[in-house]
Amino acid sequence: MFKMISFEKLLREYKLSLKVTADFMKAYLEILESPEEIESKSDFPSFDEIMEFLSDNEISYGIIESSIKDMQTKRISQTSILIAEGIKPENGEDGYISFTHRVKSSISLNQDEKGNINFKELNWFIEVKEGEVLARKVNPTEGLSGKNIKNQEIEAVKGKEAVFKYGKNVQESDEHDTLIASKSGRLEYEGDKIQINEVLTIKGSVDTSTGNIRFSGDVNIQGDIKTGFEVECLGSLEVMGVIEASNVHVGKDLVVKGGIQGNARSKVEVGGKLICRFIENAMVYTKGDIITDFIVHSNVSCGENLTVKGKKGLIVGGEIRVKNEISAQVIGSYMGTKTSLEVGLDPADKTKLETYKEELDSYQRKTREIHPNIETGKQMLQRGLMDNVRRVSFIKMLEEYNKILQSTNMVELEIQKIERTLIEAKTGVLKIKEKIYPGTKISIGRHTRFIKDEIGNCTMFIDNNDITVRKG
Repeated sequence: MFKMISFEKLLREYKLSLKVTADFMKAYLEILESPEEIESKSDFPSFDEIMEFLSDNEISYGIIESSIKDMQTKRISQTSILIAEGIKPENGEDGYISFTHRVKSSISLNQDEKGNINFKELNWFIEVKEGEVLARKVNPTEGLSGKNIKNQEIEAVKGKEAVFKYGKNVQESDEHDTLIASKSGRLEYEGDKIQINEVLTIKGSVDTSTGNIRFSGDVNIQGDIKTGFEVECLGSLEVMGVIEASNVHVGKDLVVKGGIQGNARSKVEVGGKLICRFIENAMVYTKGDIITDFIVHSNVSCGENLTVKGKKGLIVGGEIRVKNEISAQVIGSYMGTKTSLEVGLDPADKTKLETYKEELDSYQRKTREIHPNIETGKQMLQRGLMDNVRRVSFIKMLEEYNKILQSTNMVELEIQKIERTLIEAKTGVLKIKEKIYPGTKISIGRHTRFIKDEIGNCTMFIDNNDITVRKG
């Protein structure tokens, strides 16, 4: 309760009593009558007299004239009436931080047009790119000043400025008004700080609890990658368990403490090297080395060297393509399991060669289909039997035909280039520590050899334009 300040003035048989709050924000007027009864109403304080009394006491703002006139015309006395009120200042609003992404990680379910939910795409973590804006600072407001009844300005209190709180891989802009990601990675909130972790850690398996994983940095999975789920990362991937029949794409290296257990519909692609316990019934493609304990009934493409060692050191079944060198304990099996090994040519080139040949077949088929129509059109054009509409259609067909011929020539040149590399390949080496069984097909460069009899410890390579076996 504010302390009141009092002002009084005798005016004939009346006393004007003014009470003002100590902050000069409100003023109350009470007109007190003398004990004697007054017959003449004209003696009641006039509006001008009251206004003069207020002016004498420095009351000049926020005067409620309607209340004063009401008191005067109705001869209201013995009652305290609010006759002046100032305007309180409106303090400024505090500044705050506006985040560009949701603050807390949560599962977000995606529905297709039919309302079906894909439970493999849960989007439970937030990934950001280097240079991306993470948060913006919203400035505090100044507020609106007020006035007291003495017409004195009362300054508003400006809102407090917000403060950025951030951790690793996050920085302020030069203007200090935004937070920016200095590295790509997972957006996290550590306490009240925003930060970016370049490693995504899955504390368990990739399954229905996580959905598919797509991340631009490194990923550490402390369990398995379950059948049917996908993992894509631009960095390296470490899996503490097993990769089941899943599609996995790794930008750098892949380490699997367990092994890779695939099927005909799943694929593991690695931009660097692969280290794992085993590869079984899987399709695996790497640009770098592969080091594993055994490979069984798998299609493996290795861009550098393949080393199969350990207790088993076995390659049996499937097709293995390696650019430089294959080193294994045992190849094939005593049951004559069909096993194919190719070494000496970059598997990526071999894949390109197969793709180019498929394209060439397609172009040649189109050429055979269009060629009769081209010849017919030429004859009609020579005889003057072609109207303008047919002429336009014929010209378009001729342009398409010429494009197909150009594409055919380009593909043929690429095929020749790769085949020349294949013919000249002489660097591939195959090393067998224990034995290689019949039923195995060995290709080094353009040369092929079928193993008909069991061979012990040996090395195979190109010499004198043929595959040479050097024992021991």
